[in-house]
Amino acid sequence: MFGSADLVLVLLGATLIFNVAVVLQRRGRAALGFAALLSFNLALVVAAIYVGQRGLLFALAVGGFAALVVAPAVLGFGVRWAVSRGRFARAIRLLELRQLLQPGLGLERERQMLAGLALVTQGRGEEAILVARRQLADEGTSGPLRRMILERLLALLVIERRFDEAAQLFEEEGGLALAAQAPGICVTMARAHGEAGRFADATRCMAALEQSPAALDPGLAPMVNGARLSYLAYLGLVEEVGPLLDAPGLLPGATPQRRRLWYGLALARAGRDGEARTRWRSVLAEEEHDPQAAELARWRLSSAPIVAPAPLEEVEATMAELCAGRAAAYQGVPRVAGSLPRSAPVTMALLGSILAVHGALAFFGGGAPEPLDTWLLLRYGANFPLLSLQGEPWRLAASMFLHVNLLHLATNAIGLYMLGRFTEQVFGSWRLWVIYGLSGICGALTSARVGAGLLSVGASGAIFGLLGAALVGLHGLRGQVPDGWRRQLTINLLIVIGLQVLIGLRFAVIDNAAHFGGLGGGLLVAWLLGPRRGDERSSSPLALSSGRSKLAAALSALLVVGAGVVMWSLADASARPLFVNAPTKIVRHLGLEARVPRHWYIADPRRGLALQDPLLPGQATFTIEAPQPLLADKPLWRVALELAKAQLEGQRRQPGRRDARLVEEQPRSVGEGTLRMQLRVLDRDQVRHQLIYVRKQGDVLMQMHAVLTPARLQDYLPLFDRVAASLRLVRVGSLPSGSAQGQLAR
Repeated sequence: MFGSADLVLVLLGATLIFNVAVVLQRRGRAALGFAALLSFNLALVVAAIYVGQRGLLFALAVGGFAALVVAPAVLGFGVRWAVSRGRFARAIRLLELRQLLQPGLGLERERQMLAGLALVTQGRGEEAILVARRQLADEGTSGPLRRMILERLLALLVIERRFDEAAQLFEEEGGLALAAQAPGICVTMARAHGEAGRFADATRCMAALEQSPAALDPGLAPMVNGARLSYLAYLGLVEEVGPLLDAPGLLPGATPQRRRLWYGLALARAGRDGEARTRWRSVLAEEEHDPQAAELARWRLSSAPIVAPAPLEEVEATMAELCAGRAAAYQGVPRVAGSLPRSAPVTMALLGSILAVHGALAFFGGGAPEPLDTWLLLRYGANFPLLSLQGEPWRLAASMFLHVNLLHLATNAIGLYMLGRFTEQVFGSWRLWVIYGLSGICGALTSARVGAGLLSVGASGAIFGLLGAALVGLHGLRGQVPDGWRRQLTINLLIVIGLQVLIGLRFAVIDNAAHFGGLGGGLLVAWLLGPRRGDERSSSPLALSSGRSKLAAALSALLVVGAGVVMWSLADASARPLFVNAPTKIVRHLGLEARVPRHWYIADPRRGLALQDPLLPGQATFTIEAPQPLLADKPLWRVALELAKAQLEGQRRQPGRRDARLVEEQPRSVGEGTLRMQLRVLDRDQVRHQLIYVRKQGDVLMQMHAVLTPARLQDYLPLFDRVAASLRLVRVGSLPSGSAQGQLAR
């Protein structure tokens, strides 16, 4: 079972995999050392999962995770809270503690910025600027560290309202050429020019920013959207600024006071100074909620108003339209030309099909959604090697649409929805059909060939194929979508694979063969097909037109319905008992030998010869007791009858037994020297048939037991009779004891 402790460990492992992937993107010994610590913690998690004990290993794994991941996250929240309250000294202390726990994550830049802000709030802004200037002078002429110091210095100059000095330094260091390498500098200078009323310079900075990769990088979205909003406010575009301030998710963390500051700025630049001052005074009245916003409101109230030109110059108007459109379209992922739209008709058709099939089997098939009956799944296309590889290959495809229960269905539905939409936009609708279908078949075939040989259903093989295709697609989209977004999605997909490995190795019920067969199939098929070419796309490189989307949806629905009809008819035609012509094998254990169906296996070597049919989950399917000497003066039929009556009395004494009786008064012969007795037991509301077999070989008696439900009795009774009649004692030395160990011969 998937216990709560196992779930905790799996979640810890997934988070650690993510953190290792993030840290390894950074350079330096500190980052590598921290990655090694995280990897060691991950090893502890994996060891705790394998051991299955909740002792020292579990405590070390959870404790290490708390120190390396949880505590720094809490400290990061504390830093943000302290900064929002203007308590920079406390924020620096918290950040230094976080830096101690998470070395190599680039926190020094943030610490130095906070140190400068702390000096500014103490009225020592000039000192902070001098420190930054000395550091800039001591640094080389180029490089990321110099750009980091320059960004901090420019921010300090803007905070001190030394806009001309900031503009001069910006031009000396390269000007707009810094936009691609350091977008934060470009954002700072757009604000500096906007505050000073230099609208043409602010527009050039915004144009450089919008043309850089940062404009479409979700990781930089809060900063870039803040710059867009500020630019619109500097131009006095009140009608554009108002809705953006109300847009959810556009400015995460912005307080109501800061939103009023922006709106007041737009009003002031539009020439509505009275309304602007009213809003700034309301911010000042709430100084305890946001001291920094109150300080800025105080400065604006004391400054001479600057009014934006009306009407705007053509270049400013065009840039304002672009900024407003991109900010309004932002929903957590890029939504501009070149981004990924939401139209995915084939994905939705596939999603609807797996939901419809499960509902139909639950309603019309006489099953129940929690869980569906094993034999119902088998009849309508479950992947079972003895059938899939021997005359019924349609099961390899049909099994993709079947699921055991609602949890299984929901998990795969979510995976299909998330991965399918992305894959369909990258590869196109018809390629998605090919990738999904072939990946699912590859997964099912791998499961049948090299898996555990058990019944297998579910869309997870095909979904892992989509995961592989997504990796190929992300590689193919290089240069067409933001690199930061592409890298982050790649990391997320690799985390999913790592998490699946972690879970799959721990829990045998998961069909790892299907998952990794589907993953390999998806990688190969996607690589052969390749993403859609540019001439297959509309104005948005990855978009479907409305007409093509509707056509794809209609054809997908028609194909799914047709496949369902074919599957239903094949299911009716294949409703014959599985074991009529099932191939067999010889098993030997504890000196016993029997011919059984090839898909049976020994359930528990310690309990005699306990054989299990994977289609009959629960207790052992067919149990053969250790042989015993047979008294010469007692006929076999009497032995069988006495054993049956003893079993009957034992059943009647069991609590909860409502009825127990013999189905036949006399033993039935099922083969030479083999007899069968049958009991019918009513256990509360469950009816079970208990079978007792006895077989004689020379002066040795062999007993066998099996339990069946009424629904399986007719199919399995002839099979059990044949297995019982095939049993024989392989004489090696003396008569074996019931506790001896043996080997399974395949």
